[in-house]
Amino acid sequence: MGNLVGPASGTLATLISHDPIHVQFPLTQRELLQAKRKIQKKGGSVKDVVVGARLPDGSAYEQKGRLDFVDVTTDPGTDTVTLRAEFPNPDRILVDGQYVGVTVQASEAKSEIVVPQSSLQVDQQGVFVMIVDADNKAQVRRIQMGQNQGTEVAVTSGLSEGDLVITLGIQKIRPGQVVSVAPAQKPGGSAAP
Repeated sequence: MGNLVGPASGTLATLISHDPIHVQFPLTQRELLQAKRKIQKKGGSVKDVVVGARLPDGSAYEQKGRLDFVDVTTDPGTDTVTLRAEFPNPDRILVDGQYVGVTVQASEAKSEIVVPQSSLQVDQQGVFVMIVDADNKAQVRRIQMGQNQGTEVAVTSGLSEGDLVITLGIQKIRPGQVVSVAPAQKPGGSAAP
């Protein structure tokens, strides 16, 4: 009461919704197009997309969000589209202006067989790995590759759970050669599963 308001007054008040709270994040045109095609192929909807948040300390935010807005324009400088997800925030852990990491899950998570990229070999017939058969002999196994996951590659066909893939010394192994089996070593020296 009594304040003089004019064009030069600036912002008078800022209204912020704490629960629910919105998280905005960019997505490249290519990633957005891939996600849309994947969702449509499975008969889903954009509203089914689950969004997770990672807090500044690296921990995961326990509440899951839902995608509720996809911008209709692209930023020409970055070739990205802004998306917005709505998160429940009952404990007010997320605050306005906070930077968080975002994970987007367009479909149900599924288990996949992964192998180190270093175990892959290529010849004129395609990609293969060397496996150890029941007689402890090295054999060629043709595979179909999926997406890269860091230093590993998902295998969509050609391997079954429990197959022993040779990861070290593959340049010395020939099909039919008897080999001794040992667990793979992690970089720290401990055995990997």
